[in-house]
Amino acid sequence: APVVSMAMWVRVGSADEREGEAGLAHVHEHMLFKGTSRRGVGEIAREIEAAGGGINAFTSFDHTCYYVTMSSRFFDTGLDVLSDAMRSSTFDPEELEKELEVILEEIKRGEDQPRSVHMQRLFDLAYVAHPYGRPVIGTRESVASFTREHILEFYHRWYVPENVTLVIVGDVEEARVRAVIDEHLATWAQGPGLPLQPRPMEPEQTQMRIDICGGEATEVHLAAAFHVPDMTHPDAPALDVLRLLLSYGETSPLVERLDRELAWVNDIAAGA
Repeated sequence: APVVSMAMWVRVGSADEREGEAGLAHVHEHMLFKGTSRRGVGEIAREIEAAGGGINAFTSFDHTCYYVTMSSRFFDTGLDVLSDAMRSSTFDPEELEKELEVILEEIKRGEDQPRSVHMQRLFDLAYVAHPYGRPVIGTRESVASFTREHILEFYHRWYVPENVTLVIVGDVEEARVRAVIDEHLATWAQGPGLPLQPRPMEPEQTQMRIDICGGEATEVHLAAAFHVPDMTHPDAPALDVLRLLLSYGETSPLVERLDRELAWVNDIAAGA
């Protein structure tokens, strides 16, 4: 297909945030496409969409990803826009104020969704020391306290070339791609060195932890979670296969037995 997808992965997520920064990584997801020194507010999305493409971003515990998918004949435009956003975002004060309000509404909406509350309580319970227990989006208090100075300091600290991985896949020739990358990114100055946050070791769990939360929900949400080895462990692929065998598709044992035969559940899934 004459399509190209390109993504810039920044190695910073919610688990890298310092005291008082809860939710800052996620704020950048909202702000990076809101204007640069070359493109005004709204121009980034408009330029990509005018070329028939889509642009988006997401944040996790460990990284923030910005990606574009579009017709490969507009590849130069896509990489120009993506690199411009990564290097030269202005964090317009009016847009920032609007987006912080949007994030506060997201937090409130999550508090009204039993599934979201349920999963956050699961992480709270599973991680007593490690930052994976904190919500990626932050808290009402932390987000409401952010200033433009806070956000710019975080941006200049983490958004440096030695902390970014660029991945390009699709209907493009490598030599041409490398030439365009050099054109847009060769002058990107190195940062002062990565301020990697040491992450506390999670203490060994010695007994079952249980949390029960009442509320005005029409359904019951249940999760049973087990600690597993880290993703570099040789058992990690086997656990992923086990997850698929248990719950993927209509004929999987969890779905067939608990949903279709016994009608005990409306929905059931497993993840590793």
